[in-house]
Amino acid sequence: MISHVAFLRAINTGRRRITNDDLAVAVEGLGFGGVSVYQASGNVLISDEPSDTGPAMAARIADGLAGHLGYEVPTIVRSADEVRAIAATEPFDGERPRPECKPQVILLAAPPHESSVVAEVSTAADRLDLVGADIHWWPSGGISTSELDVRALEAEVGMMTVRTHGTLCRIADRLS
Repeated sequence: MISHVAFLRAINTGRRRITNDDLAVAVEGLGFGGVSVYQASGNVLISDEPSDTGPAMAARIADGLAGHLGYEVPTIVRSADEVRAIAATEPFDGERPRPECKPQVILLAAPPHESSVVAEVSTAADRLDLVGADIHWWPSGGISTSELDVRALEAEVGMMTVRTHGTLCRIADRLS
């Protein structure tokens, strides 16, 4: 049974490429067992119960992959239960502000120091809702065409990575 999911940021962007199989082998080489990768976007499913969890586990994976690949691999880890909870969350009071747009989840390395930061960045066009250590985002369009200043948000809340809510739901389905 899968115990944790590591979300890797920018693992396959630009000239950086690693296959799912090679990524699984690299993470197993760091001492993790039962590793599989979902999609080619850095979603690493780990079955064994590691001795370290959360930020320590994320640092171990990030440092190990940086040494293996030769470039930085920011990593965020969530337990299987946390991923299930994220997938089950229906923010925005169940309202679907723009049914044609895909809801996103901004996974944060740590909860923001002030929840007001998220409220200040949220707009009618790009709705944000802080739930636990993650921000649910209903963008005004595609994430690359949204007016949300993602870099400014990251400067306020710290390292983050984004997945569609649908991807997190499909990962949650694999956890059982």
